[in-house]
Amino acid sequence: MTGAMLRKLREAAGIQQNTLARHLGISKSTLCNIEQEHSVIYERAASIVRGITTLRARSGKKFERLAVQVQARLDAEAAVKQQTQVAERWGDTDEQD
Repeated sequence: MTGAMLRKLREAAGIQQNTLARHLGISKSTLCNIEQEHSVIYERAASIVRGITTLRARSGKKFERLAVQVQARLDAEAAVKQQTQVAERWGDTDEQD
């Protein structure tokens, strides 16, 4: 997940940075930095998406389309994370044998 994707979703929802940052309990400058990152940690991205969805100031096709794309990306990242954790557990088991 990139910061640019999160920024596009926030903008499509009509939410200002300071409003979202306040809702998330972070500073505006922190949110600005996140939106400039090439890769955003899954947990942080998921939290921001939940915040945007909660604060969504307007709906519409553009927002809905972006929301679906972002959620699909989060779901894919969650699946990869889960597969990695399973693989790491299997690796730990093999080393103990």
